Amino acid sequence: KVEARWDGGDMPLRLVLKPPGKLMKNHTISGKSPLRLAIPIKDRSERLGSDWRVTLTNLMGQKTTGHLIFQTP
Repeated sequence: KVEARWDGGDMPLRLVLKPPGKLMKNHTISGKSPLRLAIPIKDRSERLGSDWRVTLTNLMGQKTTGHLIFQTP
């Protein structure tokens, strides 16, 4: 589970969660604060994988500050 919160709630951002391995699809959500992604982890390799990646992109290019919260099983 990943959650992103930032100041300037009118600014849209994109949150992408990339699982380990090349065969699993990325999970993407865009919008205003807060953004939340919760992904069920079914496969043992996903659960044990250490190569999960999170990308947060500012779609407006304006400066902002916020928090990125991770929760793992």
